Amino acid sequence: MKANPAVEISASKEGKWIRLKGNAVFCTTPESQAKALEAMPGLAGMYAVGDGLFEIFAIENGVADFCSMAGENHQVIL
Repeated sequence: MKANPAVEISASKEGKWIRLKGNAVFCTTPESQAKALEAMPGLAGMYAVGDGLFEIFAIENGVADFCSMAGENHQVIL
């Protein structure tokens, strides 16, 4: 992602899905890693602050597409 920051993430449930696309902007600091581990304590078994194994990023120039099999589609520019 650092070499090519264009990302696309999608998830679906019960005939509906979301697709989020944009550019990853890395904002990894010891403080951001600590906050992530505080918010998601289950990650602490895999990662630690400053271990070089996980990154924190935000999406810049993002677009979120909300879609359904019924044809209900909505786009949000972030």
